[in-house]
Amino acid sequence: MCGMVATNLRKNLQDILTQEMKLSMTDEIDDLPLLIQRLSGYIETCFSETRKLEDLIIYINEQQIIYEEGYDTICIIIDRNKRNLEDYVAYVEECCLKGYSLFVSNPDFEFWLLLHLNQVFEYKPEDLLVNRKRDLAGGKSNKRYLEHVLSAVLGSYRKESIHFERFLPLIDRAIKNEKEFCEDIDGLEAALGSNVGILLEELRK
Repeated sequence: MCGMVATNLRKNLQDILTQEMKLSMTDEIDDLPLLIQRLSGYIETCFSETRKLEDLIIYINEQQIIYEEGYDTICIIIDRNKRNLEDYVAYVEECCLKGYSLFVSNPDFEFWLLLHLNQVFEYKPEDLLVNRKRDLAGGKSNKRYLEHVLSAVLGSYRKESIHFERFLPLIDRAIKNEKEFCEDIDGLEAALGSNVGILLEELRK
């Protein structure tokens, strides 16, 4: 995927010129401040997510975390969460350029937890992926669908207090079940799945 963002950025900037500003690449610029404002606004939006990776580097340095480039690997585990990570492609690209290993659960980390349980196959994949603020009966809720699913399967579940000891004995099952869904980092932009199991398999080697 490295290189894709640069291509997309170039195309989108060109679209702003030709479609919004009604300019060709050979036209003279009459309102340069407006053009700069439009282009800088787009670039600001495009790279807002990648700035979080720069914050991670600052954190590592400030905490004096021992990290040897070429030997150690920084692994980032995130939710796909379209609500907070709009520019997924840019984020994956930036991780690729910096040599970070990225592990994603789509839509949220709760799906990775649900993979520990064979009941994951009893629910409609589209309901799990959309993960609306609905209960199992379809009624409005302040919690998302996956939280209700985990509560139903486990008897109780609160994302503020995850009891990981319930899931630890079931890691092998989660790794196996994960392979029935999307594990590809590019595909996880839109598809239900996770690749956290791949990280765990790597750690076991």
